[in-house]
Amino acid sequence: MARENKNSMEAINDEVGINAIGLHRASIEISGTFVGTVQFEGSAHPEGPWQSIQSEKSMAGGAAATSVTAPATHLFDVRGISRLRARCSAYTSGTINAGLFAE
Repeated sequence: MARENKNSMEAINDEVGINAIGLHRASIEISGTFVGTVQFEGSAHPEGPWQSIQSEKSMAGGAAATSVTAPATHLFDVRGISRLRARCSAYTSGTINAGLFAE
């Protein structure tokens, strides 16, 4: 069963997350005009701590990453991960739009 969550972020520690239990693949799409950093994080346990997670690759052919400072879409293998999120770890201005999709 596919899951999706979309929202905007306009402050440090704003986040958009998704339950990834039982899913295999996910993408995080970051868009908007902004000056800031979005960190990719996952947790192996539903109540456990968040940890930085590296994408497999960028949809635009770029390298794998644990964070972005510009619009991008990254793909993730979420087997063994119960939660996935995009978190604004630095913010100066603009609106960061985040969409998480998993199946």
